[in-house]
Amino acid sequence: MQDLLRLAIQSLSGVWRHRWSALAVALIASPIGWFYTASLPDEFIAQARVYVDTDSVLTPLLSGLAIQTSDSRRVTMMTNVLFSRDNMEKLGLSGISRGNLP
Repeated sequence: MQDLLRLAIQSLSGVWRHRWSALAVALIASPIGWFYTASLPDEFIAQARVYVDTDSVLTPLLSGLAIQTSDSRRVTMMTNVLFSRDNMEKLGLSGISRGNLP
């Protein structure tokens, strides 16, 4: 225990001895970091990937159609369903209810 205490006192003594050098480095490095951070553009990028089984979701919706739809048409229909106004409102309100305001 005495060795740890002696080591801590020696370390603090060295830090105290070089305090002005540390302060000078901090005074030089801090404005450089602030100017760099301030020069960064206000750009926020978010990406998401959603995997949906179109058969389970679209089959009830397409049950009255006599023709089979192509895969690209099914993806377009699924995109329209996902990005409908009702779903976007639910998504926005769920973010607000959690306190995630901009």
